[in-house]
Amino acid sequence: TVAYTLSMGNGVTATVALEDGTLVNRDGLWSGNDNGPYTAAVPQVLSNATVGQSPTVTTAAVPANGTAITYGSNRAPDYIGNISATQAWGTVALSGAVHTIITSSPVIGTEYGYAGQLATKINLPMLSTGSYLTLAGVYTNGANGFSLRNRAGDVTSNNTGSFGLGRVVAGMNDIAVNTATGSVSKATVYGLSGEFGYQITPTVLAFFDAGYSNLSWGTTAQAMSSTQLNPAKMLTLSAGMHWTPVKGFRVFPEIGYARVDVKNATNAGAVTEGATKKSESAWIGRVQVRRDF
Repeated sequence: TVAYTLSMGNGVTATVALEDGTLVNRDGLWSGNDNGPYTAAVPQVLSNATVGQSPTVTTAAVPANGTAITYGSNRAPDYIGNISATQAWGTVALSGAVHTIITSSPVIGTEYGYAGQLATKINLPMLSTGSYLTLAGVYTNGANGFSLRNRAGDVTSNNTGSFGLGRVVAGMNDIAVNTATGSVSKATVYGLSGEFGYQITPTVLAFFDAGYSNLSWGTTAQAMSSTQLNPAKMLTLSAGMHWTPVKGFRVFPEIGYARVDVKNATNAGAVTEGATKKSESAWIGRVQVRRDF
């Protein structure tokens, strides 16, 4: 990341940045056609055995009507902008981003995703010094990493192409390409979040927060793959405390609830992680001990 921040006085600052979108903001590119991205598996010879023995044969999926499209080279960054104002009452900030998606197809070429966020923090000294309320709203189109990252757990470690909870899984792809027609569909996400913090004592803060995200795909995309391009909804709730016995040392006990719902799934026979199931929920508890130097 390369960033520049300008202070304009009276608590107003503006930041512009260039960011490598392949590291944190790339969340999947799906390509296929109305018959699915691949044909049925066919026998393929992988290696020849010694003389007199049969060759090793296995099965592997081969591309269907169109050629699978992947990410292309990294020739352009993501463009980030933010302007914020901090006053005695709190802070308000407006952020935006342009996400560059370079494909391997010379026909499709480069696509762009977009993201915007409006957030505010309101100080509540009438309750106690340190109390606050934060509110944020985000909208993304073809740029899921700016809305879903850190909002939903990946089904498998370091998997940015899908997310889920227990037996529910949904694709987290930024775009989907129909290799038969060349049409491009983009995922859209809107999300809302809020947190209330109450300073009980100078060393103890209690907090309550909630977040909701809605991932949408158009009917054209769902026709290509109703499982990989699957509309989903996410709800998270949590409550906890920050205890700071000494400066720089904090203890965070927290309990949370999470629920993920997907549109295209069934509730029957889903007993393993990532199986098709419409909804899943979980309670999560943790204690974090942190020392800042």
